[in-house]
Amino acid sequence: MQRGFYLWGGCTNNNISYNNIIGNGNYNATGGGYEWQLYNGQSDDVDAANNWWGTNNEDQIIASIYDWNDNPKRGNATYLPILEQPAPCAPTPEEPPAFTTTDAVIALQIAAGSRPPDPRWDVSRDGSVTSLDALMILQAAAGGIEIG
Repeated sequence: MQRGFYLWGGCTNNNISYNNIIGNGNYNATGGGYEWQLYNGQSDDVDAANNWWGTNNEDQIIASIYDWNDNPKRGNATYLPILEQPAPCAPTPEEPPAFTTTDAVIALQIAAGSRPPDPRWDVSRDGSVTSLDALMILQAAAGGIEIG
């Protein structure tokens, strides 16, 4: 699962504006949105106003944001006002890079505690980097599974 914006511990004074935040994460047929277009995994608030979320439906936008509404230990994400159409000045997203065996080694180093934690390597999205993440990355590098 991919996220559009993933904020983790210590990101302060965040202002994410004039972006096209669309099609990130897993589609939730019940809520009608993607989980999570914006993931505020920290206690600080984030200003995410003036973005195009692929819709003007507030319920779908709210369903695509993880913040204090989902976990009271997390900061709030302000998303209003919403852009009425895609932001013409938004950067063009890059394709995520393919995983390599080196990425699996990095994940193992994080899991063993010899490298600082980094949520980018938490491909299982369980909140911590473990040997399972390294195994998944290794399988993805070999073409056995697709992560994302």
